[in-house]
Amino acid sequence: MVQEPAEITALNSSANDAYICFDGDFTTVYFTSDANGDFDIMEAAIEDGMGFNSWLEGDLASISVTDSVNSDFNDKCPFIRNNIMFFASDRPGGMGGFDLYYSVYSDGKWSSPYNMGPEINTEYNEYRPVIGSCPGYSNNFLLFSSDRPSGLGGYDLYFRGIDISSLADLL
Repeated sequence: MVQEPAEITALNSSANDAYICFDGDFTTVYFTSDANGDFDIMEAAIEDGMGFNSWLEGDLASISVTDSVNSDFNDKCPFIRNNIMFFASDRPGGMGGFDLYYSVYSDGKWSSPYNMGPEINTEYNEYRPVIGSCPGYSNNFLLFSSDRPSGLGGYDLYFRGIDISSLADLL
């Protein structure tokens, strides 16, 4: 057991590396990095058969840009639930600022991103989506932060019920 914070040497670079998450079967790690200028969502395979701590503290992994979800703008804060990646982006065509988007993993690749729409996004910034579920509820919940003026100041936390199975059905 690691007692003190330890560097993830398999992923860290001289750039800003942040917002780590894993796919459902722990075979791929996703995170954000500005190594290429703007922030991109990056990915690396977790070596099969290697212990998780050994992988984290091992040699630099083979890291690549998750091409189908990234734009020429800032794409960050990935979170994966089932086969859906949720993330924030300031790409053109959104509601304004950073919006929340999603992409569905199917047939070995991520779909083009979809904006989560005005029910969630505003002209302000929405960040760091997290999807969860609670016993007794039929749908999932989306937690995120936003600097919209309806909050108490700065960035505040928000939640909304969401049916993630319907998102995958839309493709």
